Amino acid sequence: MENGERADSWTQKEFDLSEKSETFQLMFEARDNIGYGYGILLDNITLQNYIPTGIANAEDSPVKVWAEQGCINVENATGIVTVTNIIGQKVASKVGEKLQFQVNGGIYIVQAGEETFKVIVR
Repeated sequence: MENGERADSWTQKEFDLSEKSETFQLMFEARDNIGYGYGILLDNITLQNYIPTGIANAEDSPVKVWAEQGCINVENATGIVTVTNIIGQKVASKVGEKLQFQVNGGIYIVQAGEETFKVIVR
């Protein structure tokens, strides 16, 4: 709508978001014919053809990695399991299906075969 136009009903607007952009901002400003602002109600907003960012095809892994009480626990691992700290230093490495690594609090990367996990130990 242009300045001075009055809307007594819902107005549908469509935007082409097909061009790649890291951000998209949509701003609404409502003013009456004197210039005073008033509230706007947005309803039924839909993003179509939305492709989320992040891991596209996450698969359920039999390998389980979790932290508890100063330890990193690994179950169902095959081959070598390696724990590195956040700056890439190797902390420990073991072979086994059910393993426990005692570590200080921090963020660790656990490599179990072809799979990689990030874990936070408190």
